[in-house]
Amino acid sequence: MSDSDDTSSTSSGEFFHEDLDDEIRGTLEEEDVEEEILAADVMERDLLMWSPTGAGNAPNGYVGPLVLDTVGLEDLKKEIEEEDIEAMDEGCIRRLKKGVEVVRINSTNKYHKEFMCLSEDGMFLKIGKSKGWQGHGHPLPHVMELRRGQKTRAFERHKILMGPYQKASDRSMSILFDQKTLNIVFKTSEDCEEWWRGISIMVHKSKRADYMVLFLELLWKRFHKRALNKRQVKKMLRIMNFKTSRHRLQRLFYDADKNNDGVLTFDEFLEMVRKLNHRPEIGDLFYKYSEGNTFMNALQLSKFFLECQEEPHCTPERCEEFIEHQAEGLTLETFEKMMNAPLNMCYILHHHEKIYHDMDQPLSMYYVASSHNTYLEKGQLKGFSATDMYIHSFRAGFKCIEIDTWDGPDGEPIIYHGHTFVTKISFIDVIQVINDYGFIKSPFPVIISIENHCCIEQQQKMAKYFVEVFGDKLAIPFTTDPSVTQLPSPNQLLNKILLKGKMIVNPLMHAEIDPILGSANEVAIELSRLTYLKLVDLAHFKKEPYTTISAPIYEMLNFSEGKLKKLVKHQPREIMEYNRTHLSRVYTRGTRLMSSNYTPCLSWAAGCQLVSYNIQTPGEAKYIHDGMFADNGGSGYILKPYPISHQDYHLDPHANTVCVQSRVHRMRITILSGRNLPVPKIHQRVHPFVIVQIDGLPCDEKSHHTKTIHINALNPTWNETFEFEIKMSQLAILSIKACSYFTARFGYEHIGHFSARVENIRPGYRVVPLTNHEGYQSTVGNLFCKFEILPHPKENE
Repeated sequence: MSDSDDTSSTSSGEFFHEDLDDEIRGTLEEEDVEEEILAADVMERDLLMWSPTGAGNAPNGYVGPLVLDTVGLEDLKKEIEEEDIEAMDEGCIRRLKKGVEVVRINSTNKYHKEFMCLSEDGMFLKIGKSKGWQGHGHPLPHVMELRRGQKTRAFERHKILMGPYQKASDRSMSILFDQKTLNIVFKTSEDCEEWWRGISIMVHKSKRADYMVLFLELLWKRFHKRALNKRQVKKMLRIMNFKTSRHRLQRLFYDADKNNDGVLTFDEFLEMVRKLNHRPEIGDLFYKYSEGNTFMNALQLSKFFLECQEEPHCTPERCEEFIEHQAEGLTLETFEKMMNAPLNMCYILHHHEKIYHDMDQPLSMYYVASSHNTYLEKGQLKGFSATDMYIHSFRAGFKCIEIDTWDGPDGEPIIYHGHTFVTKISFIDVIQVINDYGFIKSPFPVIISIENHCCIEQQQKMAKYFVEVFGDKLAIPFTTDPSVTQLPSPNQLLNKILLKGKMIVNPLMHAEIDPILGSANEVAIELSRLTYLKLVDLAHFKKEPYTTISAPIYEMLNFSEGKLKKLVKHQPREIMEYNRTHLSRVYTRGTRLMSSNYTPCLSWAAGCQLVSYNIQTPGEAKYIHDGMFADNGGSGYILKPYPISHQDYHLDPHANTVCVQSRVHRMRITILSGRNLPVPKIHQRVHPFVIVQIDGLPCDEKSHHTKTIHINALNPTWNETFEFEIKMSQLAILSIKACSYFTARFGYEHIGHFSARVENIRPGYRVVPLTNHEGYQSTVGNLFCKFEILPHPKENE
């Protein structure tokens, strides 16, 4: 794949379908349906279509992990018993929906008197300037954390600045959403307690809700009618991005109209939509293996699992046990629910949910999820820096983050992209966030890559803060221990923070002359003593007799993507040999001013561990990175493949030969259908098609796409098959992207994507979840595909 940016639209003729252009333009001219939906409803619809997966944008105001008097997602399940939910006083719910006057405090210490209430459907928390405020709300399924008292940065700053509500801890709470934090002060502690308990229960209920029903209710209410006639049902379906012939619509309407009164109630319409959501390919499988019967027995189900899903552990005995738990036996409806369930996802579940790699190897044997200029929200030249970006990184599983430190006012170091127009953030705020959130996804070590531009005095202040904030978490450097011949393992460094940066070996000097470059590294002794990994220039690698054997184990290389390409071209064996015992970090070239990214596969093939990229930018590099690091429980550490990590094998990344350790040589993928595809942000009409792509070694990179279907987000069907030959499956990443075509002029928009290591794909008929650019997984939309792992062609000869 190219190293250039990936965007959500394209002008490439490969995806153009000129025969659709006139039809789409005509559709746009006749549409007036969207005018009937308030902007707030569109916002709420979009919010319900996506749910945080732990990798979304972090909320403003986060101060730390779950603490006393805090309710997180898992804690809600433990704290709230089922009887509490059922016995919740209806009067309490009515009072929450009626609302209350509160004071909201933001991160800049501004406070406003506002009105807060629960929406009528109980799915949104609404807060605004007045009781009649009609703006969109904050979705309760997106709540990440609840905190009693004043335990966010906004509240802490309010206390420091002697704000008027600094002593109102007993009537304060913070509601931490995935993208925002509400810091609330109530009039009384009783109000605070009622809202605390009420929101806790409603959040728990919302996470178990049927999102499809909620989505339809949200659209239905715009018609202000108990029942809809045929014309209104047609409009409703068009809002849902489903267009069909007049004859079929009439048949669907009459089938759903049970009492023949010429209108559909909400329940009748819901039943019609559920029928449209049936997947005919699942029905074909059911009747094939049930031999045409309306029930499937245990032997037939076991045969299906063995032949189609390649799951021999699903024996007739286990299938019989499953069927016994079904009230009506294994009917088509039960079979379809089973096939659409989360347990039938297309990836090996325990590989994505649990740490299963050997974590006792030296650090040099692992790929580490790494970010570049972590603090930036957007571009490299102008825009905002934010501590929230570090929270976002850790929630997404990153274990190596970067700080660029500069001299700040009042002797306090700051972090920003030097000599640019981006904003500055406090050094101490950032390391407090690192301390609080660094181990939220896994206990494996956090590596802080320090680009140090501070004077000696402010470096000393940095060292002081590192010691005070990190305490025992700060890993003790081993530079003076001659017995250390290899890097420690992740298990040996659990919950430890490693500093990477400039280092001086002579403790009597603040500066050391680099013997290779002849330049002076001015570093405070106090900071150098804390540095675990010494940064050395690539010139050291090229200079004899600097070899893997002579290089101290604590030294590591740091170079750009451009230099990596030259190394792979001219010194592939040398860089791979170095990376077997030492760490190296690759970063994006300086000319990527809009924070675009390079594809990481070549760096991984060379054995580089810390392949950093701009996490704020969606695109191909993000899909590949996310696919790799979803493995091993999303821990941020991936054990390198055998050919790349062991001495007896030398890999040529550009070779077109099959790697003998590759477990998948050929893969056949059939894109069968989609259901309830989310609506793109720009154009409100969905003309879906699917891109299937393999990334990895250059010889393995290949892409296919399906045909485009005109206005159908509800139940598009493709039934198209593509085949891939793979030389090294250990590095191969599969990406499946649902897109919406929108005329030759505008190209296409990204709807959602899925990515995973090829070796983690399960064969058979599987559900493919869809994730958007922000890292949220669709609550109602997915694809259905068939995956086949085929033998190497030579095995059939």
